Amino acid sequence: MSDTPNPLAELESMKKVAEAMEGLESESIHRVLRWANDMYGVEPSAQHTKEVAPTAHPQVSATAASLDPLEFEDFAEMYAATQPNSDSEKALVTSYWLQYKEGQANVDTQSVNTMLKHMGHGVGNITRAFDSLTKTKPQVVVQLRKSGSSKQARKTFKVTYEGKKAVEAMLSNNTY
Repeated sequence: MSDTPNPLAELESMKKVAEAMEGLESESIHRVLRWANDMYGVEPSAQHTKEVAPTAHPQVSATAASLDPLEFEDFAEMYAATQPNSDSEKALVTSYWLQYKEGQANVDTQSVNTMLKHMGHGVGNITRAFDSLTKTKPQVVVQLRKSGSSKQARKTFKVTYEGKKAVEAMLSNNTY
Protein backbone atom coordinates (compact mmCIF):
# COMPACT_ATOMS: atom_id res chain seq x y z
CA MET A 1 0.00 0.00 0.00
CA SER A 2 1.22 3.44 -0.88
CA ASP A 3 1.07 6.38 1.52
CA THR A 4 0.34 8.70 -1.42
CA PRO A 5 -3.36 9.57 -1.51
CA ASN A 6 -5.24 8.61 -4.67
CA PRO A 7 -8.16 11.06 -4.94
CA LEU A 8 -9.86 9.12 -7.76
CA ALA A 9 -9.77 5.88 -5.76
CA GLU A 10 -11.16 7.76 -2.73
CA LEU A 11 -13.97 9.27 -4.80
CA GLU A 12 -14.86 5.87 -6.26
CA SER A 13 -14.95 4.38 -2.75
CA MET A 14 -17.17 7.23 -1.52
CA LYS A 15 -19.49 6.66 -4.48
CA LYS A 16 -19.78 2.95 -3.61
CA VAL A 17 -20.49 3.75 0.04
CA ALA A 18 -23.17 6.29 -0.94
CA GLU A 19 -24.80 3.73 -3.24
CA ALA A 20 -24.69 1.09 -0.50
CA MET A 21 -26.35 3.45 2.00
CA GLU A 22 -29.13 4.44 -0.39
CA GLY A 23 -32.53 3.60 1.07
CA LEU A 24 -31.27 2.76 4.57
CA GLU A 25 -32.77 4.40 7.66
CA SER A 26 -30.45 6.56 9.75
CA GLU A 27 -30.03 3.93 12.48
CA SER A 28 -28.97 1.37 9.86
CA ILE A 29 -26.46 3.83 8.41
CA HIS A 30 -25.04 4.40 11.91
CA ARG A 31 -24.62 0.63 12.40
CA VAL A 32 -22.89 0.21 9.03
CA LEU A 33 -20.52 3.11 9.67
CA ARG A 34 -19.78 1.89 13.20
CA TRP A 35 -18.97 -1.55 11.75
CA ALA A 36 -16.69 0.02 9.11
CA ASN A 37 -14.90 2.09 11.76
CA ASP A 38 -14.37 -1.02 13.89
CA MET A 39 -13.36 -3.17 10.92
CA TYR A 40 -10.70 -0.74 9.72
CA GLY A 41 -9.65 0.56 13.15
CA VAL A 42 -10.72 4.13 12.46
CA GLU A 43 -11.89 6.52 15.16
CA PRO A 44 -13.59 9.74 14.03
CA SER A 45 -11.41 12.72 14.86
CA ALA A 46 -12.79 15.81 16.57
CA GLN A 47 -12.67 17.74 13.28
CA HIS A 48 -14.89 15.10 11.64
CA THR A 49 -17.42 14.91 14.47
CA LYS A 50 -20.53 16.99 13.84
CA GLU A 51 -21.33 19.18 16.82
CA VAL A 52 -24.65 20.98 17.13
CA ALA A 53 -24.19 24.47 18.46
CA PRO A 54 -26.83 25.67 20.92
CA THR A 55 -29.08 28.40 19.56
CA ALA A 56 -32.29 29.98 20.75
CA HIS A 57 -35.24 27.67 20.15
CA PRO A 58 -38.75 28.20 21.49
CA GLN A 59 -39.32 24.55 22.49
CA VAL A 60 -35.98 23.41 23.90
CA SER A 61 -33.70 25.60 25.96
CA ALA A 62 -29.94 25.82 25.41
CA THR A 63 -29.44 24.06 28.74
CA ALA A 64 -31.36 20.98 27.55
CA ALA A 65 -28.07 19.34 26.55
CA SER A 66 -27.30 18.82 30.22
CA LEU A 67 -30.75 17.46 31.07
CA ASP A 68 -31.28 13.92 32.14
CA PRO A 69 -34.16 12.49 30.07
CA LEU A 70 -35.85 11.57 33.34
CA GLU A 71 -36.06 15.23 34.36
CA PHE A 72 -38.85 15.80 31.83
CA GLU A 73 -42.23 16.12 33.50
CA ASP A 74 -44.13 14.25 30.83
CA PHE A 75 -43.47 11.83 28.02
CA ALA A 76 -44.60 14.19 25.24
CA GLU A 77 -41.89 16.69 26.24
CA MET A 78 -39.12 14.09 26.21
CA TYR A 79 -40.40 12.57 22.97
CA ALA A 80 -40.29 15.98 21.27
CA ALA A 81 -36.78 16.61 22.58
CA THR A 82 -35.40 13.27 21.35
CA GLN A 83 -36.94 13.66 17.87
CA PRO A 84 -37.09 9.96 16.94
CA ASN A 85 -36.74 9.46 13.17
CA SER A 86 -37.95 5.88 12.68
CA ASP A 87 -40.55 3.52 14.10
CA SER A 88 -37.75 1.71 15.92
CA GLU A 89 -36.52 4.92 17.53
CA LYS A 90 -40.10 5.79 18.55
CA ALA A 91 -40.45 2.38 20.21
CA LEU A 92 -37.08 2.73 21.96
CA VAL A 93 -37.81 6.20 23.36
CA THR A 94 -41.23 5.08 24.59
CA SER A 95 -39.82 1.89 26.14
CA TYR A 96 -37.13 3.95 27.87
CA TRP A 97 -39.78 6.22 29.37
CA LEU A 98 -41.92 3.32 30.60
CA GLN A 99 -38.97 1.44 32.07
CA TYR A 100 -36.87 4.22 33.56
CA LYS A 101 -39.34 7.01 34.32
CA GLU A 102 -42.43 4.97 35.19
CA GLY A 103 -40.43 2.19 36.82
CA GLN A 104 -41.80 -0.76 34.85
CA ALA A 105 -39.53 -3.80 35.02
CA ASN A 106 -40.28 -4.53 31.36
CA VAL A 107 -42.44 -3.24 28.51
CA ASP A 108 -44.84 -4.86 26.08
CA THR A 109 -45.43 -3.88 22.49
CA GLN A 110 -49.10 -3.02 22.98
CA SER A 111 -48.40 -0.55 25.80
CA VAL A 112 -45.67 1.12 23.76
CA ASN A 113 -47.80 1.49 20.62
CA THR A 114 -50.86 2.64 22.61
CA MET A 115 -48.78 5.37 24.24
CA LEU A 116 -47.49 6.48 20.84
CA LYS A 117 -51.00 6.43 19.31
CA HIS A 118 -52.32 8.67 22.09
CA MET A 119 -49.71 11.23 21.05
CA GLY A 120 -50.50 10.82 17.34
CA HIS A 121 -47.25 8.94 16.57
CA GLY A 122 -48.49 5.36 16.31
CA VAL A 123 -46.25 2.78 14.66
CA GLY A 124 -47.61 0.86 11.66
CA ASN A 125 -46.00 -2.45 12.70
CA ILE A 126 -44.79 -2.39 16.29
CA THR A 127 -43.53 -5.98 16.07
CA ARG A 128 -41.24 -5.06 13.18
CA ALA A 129 -39.99 -2.02 15.09
CA PHE A 130 -39.04 -4.16 18.09
CA ASP A 131 -37.52 -6.85 15.86
CA SER A 132 -35.25 -4.16 14.43
CA LEU A 133 -34.26 -3.03 17.94
CA THR A 134 -33.39 -6.56 19.06
CA LYS A 135 -31.17 -7.06 16.00
CA THR A 136 -28.91 -4.08 16.67
CA LYS A 137 -25.35 -4.74 17.76
CA PRO A 138 -25.00 -4.07 20.60
CA GLN A 139 -28.63 -4.81 21.41
CA VAL A 140 -30.61 -1.82 22.64
CA VAL A 141 -33.63 -3.96 23.57
CA VAL A 142 -33.84 -7.62 24.56
CA GLN A 143 -36.90 -9.85 24.40
CA LEU A 144 -37.72 -11.37 27.78
CA ARG A 145 -40.70 -13.54 26.93
CA LYS A 146 -43.45 -14.33 24.48
CA SER A 147 -46.90 -15.43 25.57
CA GLY A 148 -48.92 -17.31 23.00
CA SER A 149 -47.83 -19.15 19.90
CA SER A 150 -49.36 -17.11 17.08
CA LYS A 151 -47.96 -14.10 15.26
CA GLN A 152 -50.22 -12.02 17.51
CA ALA A 153 -48.52 -13.34 20.65
CA ARG A 154 -47.64 -10.76 23.29
CA LYS A 155 -43.93 -10.07 23.63
CA THR A 156 -42.21 -8.47 26.59
CA PHE A 157 -38.96 -6.52 26.26
CA LYS A 158 -36.40 -4.70 28.35
CA VAL A 159 -34.24 -1.72 27.38
CA THR A 160 -30.55 -2.57 27.81
CA TYR A 161 -27.81 -0.30 29.08
CA GLU A 162 -26.89 0.37 25.43
CA GLY A 163 -30.51 1.32 24.73
CA LYS A 164 -30.48 3.73 27.67
CA LYS A 165 -27.31 5.33 26.31
CA ALA A 166 -28.86 5.55 22.82
CA VAL A 167 -31.90 7.48 24.07
CA GLU A 168 -29.72 9.81 26.12
CA ALA A 169 -27.53 10.38 23.04
CA MET A 170 -30.64 11.18 20.99
CA LEU A 171 -31.53 13.86 23.50
CA SER A 172 -28.07 15.42 23.56
CA ASN A 173 -27.76 15.23 19.74
CA ASN A 174 -31.09 16.97 19.16
CA THR A 175 -30.75 19.89 21.54
CA TYR A 176 -30.89 23.27 19.89
